[in-house]
Amino acid sequence: MSKLATIQRITSIRPIEGADNIEQAQVMGWTVVVEKSRYHEGEKVVFCEIDSLLPSNNPAFSFMEKYKYRVKTIKLRGVVSQGLVFPLNIISSYLLDPKFSGESGEGEDVTDFLQIRKWEKPVHGGGLANRVKFSTFPFFIPKTDEVRIQSALGALEEIWGHPAYMTVKCDGTSMTVGYRNGEFFVCSRNNKIPLEELENDGLYWPIVKKYNLEETLPPLGNIAIQGELVGPGIQKNRLGLDSHDWLVFDVYDIDNRCYYPFKKQQSIIEKLELKAIPIVVSNFFFDFNLEQLLKEANGLYSGLYWKYSLNTKNLREGIVVRPMQEMYSPTLKGRLSFKVIYNKFLLGGGE
Repeated sequence: MSKLATIQRITSIRPIEGADNIEQAQVMGWTVVVEKSRYHEGEKVVFCEIDSLLPSNNPAFSFMEKYKYRVKTIKLRGVVSQGLVFPLNIISSYLLDPKFSGESGEGEDVTDFLQIRKWEKPVHGGGLANRVKFSTFPFFIPKTDEVRIQSALGALEEIWGHPAYMTVKCDGTSMTVGYRNGEFFVCSRNNKIPLEELENDGLYWPIVKKYNLEETLPPLGNIAIQGELVGPGIQKNRLGLDSHDWLVFDVYDIDNRCYYPFKKQQSIIEKLELKAIPIVVSNFFFDFNLEQLLKEANGLYSGLYWKYSLNTKNLREGIVVRPMQEMYSPTLKGRLSFKVIYNKFLLGGGE
């Protein structure tokens, strides 16, 4: 799971024009509106990222009841605020856990200590997700969960100067299809779907049949393909599609526990006659700073993709950035890959 709540340091505090009671603090790559004069530059704080779901039984979070305890992107006095900041004593004041020393290092994960969970988009379109008891997501495949670059600025230095590619982040729901040691399986974002339930499903199963995946996957060996399920009834169908489809963004080698690099990934997508997630640009030398990436994330779901044209006025969710050849990231402690979400999309309640 993502580090939703961590110990971080406020790197700067700036005034907000025309505001008497609030100011803006910088935490990692995030701007957060805070109460005026409550915090100072260099202070260590608890930082909760957007899409954190705060526990309702903690009195410190009672003010979030009107937001249903979900941390969202908001705009105050013209400033986009993303996340929440709390003093360190929120942990010792409301948490009776002897494992927490109170002497926290910068970057320490306190998500579990504070009983914070990740807010998940509801899944619509097939009904299966709301009526089936899923089994656990396979341990041998990583879940599809990209880190926002504002929380991992060190990744920019790591990818700098390397050949890279950008893809459009499509707003749908994650679907993984795989084969391992004689077993064919299908997963939602967080769970494996029992095959006996799949055949009665109107969302995942039609995709399996459309691309004949039960037959085409096994000859490739132990492999998992991951993509975004999009179309009518799924996240408002912002792509404006007439029917459900599956846009592939990853191919995973189960035996060697690694993702295929871009070119091999694309060759498998073509071989299986699947649709790839839209590519913004590929094989360029990465030289973007945070501000430039946020501008690059801007846009609409519009243009020529997958041999047919999209012509919507819907804000796109953003972009995903990766190196052409798979790289390890010390910052992320894993695969070098991150997402950049379009702020106007977030302000509109899109995620």
